[in-house]
Amino acid sequence: MSVPLRLRYLSSKISLQMFFK
Repeated sequence: MSVPLRLRYLSSKISLQMFFK
C-alpha cells in the first residue's frame, strides 16, 4: 500500500475547486 497522500490531496483540492467553480 504505497499511495502518495500529496497526490491524493492535490486531486481532492482540484476536484473541489472544479466542483465549486
